[in-house]
Amino acid sequence: MNFTQLSFWTFVVVCLSIYWLRQKQMWQNTILLIGSLVFYASFDLSYVFPLIFSIAIDYWISIQFLKDNARKKNLLYLSLFINIGIWIFFKYSQSFLPLFFNIQNFQTSGFAGTGFSLIMPIGLSFFTLKKIAYVIDLSRGQIEPTTNFIEYACFVAFFPQIIAGPIDRAQNLIPQFQVLRKRQSQNFLDAWPLILTGLFKKIVVADGVGVIVDQVYLSQSPSKLLWLIGTLGFITQLLADFSGYTDISRGIARLFGFETPINFNAPYLSLNINDFWNRWHITLSEWLKTYIFFPVRRWLLKRMKNKADTLAAILPPLVTMLVSGLWHGTGLNFIVWGLLHGIMIATYQISTKSTKSSRAPTITMVMSWLLTMICLIFSWGLFRASSLEWMGSVLTKSPIVNGIEDLSICLSVFSFVIFYTGLYLVEFSIHRWTSKNIWIRSFFYACITIMIFVYSNSISPDFIYTHF
Repeated sequence: MNFTQLSFWTFVVVCLSIYWLRQKQMWQNTILLIGSLVFYASFDLSYVFPLIFSIAIDYWISIQFLKDNARKKNLLYLSLFINIGIWIFFKYSQSFLPLFFNIQNFQTSGFAGTGFSLIMPIGLSFFTLKKIAYVIDLSRGQIEPTTNFIEYACFVAFFPQIIAGPIDRAQNLIPQFQVLRKRQSQNFLDAWPLILTGLFKKIVVADGVGVIVDQVYLSQSPSKLLWLIGTLGFITQLLADFSGYTDISRGIARLFGFETPINFNAPYLSLNINDFWNRWHITLSEWLKTYIFFPVRRWLLKRMKNKADTLAAILPPLVTMLVSGLWHGTGLNFIVWGLLHGIMIATYQISTKSTKSSRAPTITMVMSWLLTMICLIFSWGLFRASSLEWMGSVLTKSPIVNGIEDLSICLSVFSFVIFYTGLYLVEFSIHRWTSKNIWIRSFFYACITIMIFVYSNSISPDFIYTHF
């Protein structure tokens, strides 16, 4: 089941019907946990076993925090070792296991001809970060562990978030499992605009432009213009796909009475790379800052004191974004992508360290935005490329333009960019100036619904970030 499939929405309706039958907290949590496990098992039954195992282990470790404060560090290290170890095993086994077992045709779905099957559990990278944050916050004394296993299991396996986030913090989500959710019409009124907007972004924009992007990046030697247009299409596809997923996730959570965090805030309007990471995949950015960036910075300042000023501006963003690159994928291009963003963040921080914070002139802001977009286009192109060799070949050997075919592709990509931009501007205008006019809002979402049905026969059920 996936968010764009009819079977999923049938599943949601059934879950909601049972969930709201009784106004009891334990009943609601139990139904949510069962529903989450059923949803997760629908992708592959074998996914459920590592999920349940990791939930049980971390729950046991969290309970030990209550019993023995003296062993907090050891418990933290044990949890980190298990969680990171499971993640590395599944994430990087395709790269490393063939080296030890001398197997030629190893794939994530199994060893060819050996009878051994190894499947990367979907959403593993997302719920692993959730569990790591929970245990670290426990070790810091920032939260108290929940002693209710169902509450903790719901926090980790919550089905609107388990596949691709948002990466919700325990401080926000667990308290919502600890209270009774009441059936309110406002929940449904808040949810459906999010769901419809998310489906539009995914089905109409992301899947539409994704067909063109795939053709560009599957080409052996696209022209530089074609690569540029394909990359513009990809950054549109990526934002529409992932923010669409987040909108649907937040809408579904709202149907069940939950408030979950916003994950995107117009990231392509950013004026610098720091601003971009404050707007893009916000929950991941906050996780990286809280558990990687600031600890590394504090460690440097503590060890080197005044001598660490420059190093503290360079090393923390490099380490943080390297971790981000490794989290995203196993290819060398992901590592280079992460380091490139680390270098850009460090450069920005050093260059603005002595700059006053007064408002810049409009022309300066426009140039800052343009420079940021150029950097993002190059880095996202690197992110999407099949290899560094392919990227290098395009930039150094390909012709600038291959003819009229490139121009026709340009028009196709720009039409989807306008589609997405138009949706954002219309929705923003409706919420800002006509929020009380139910007829305008209804007409807007009716148009969106029609387009979803029109394009629904040509969709790809997969969301891009479910592969990370």
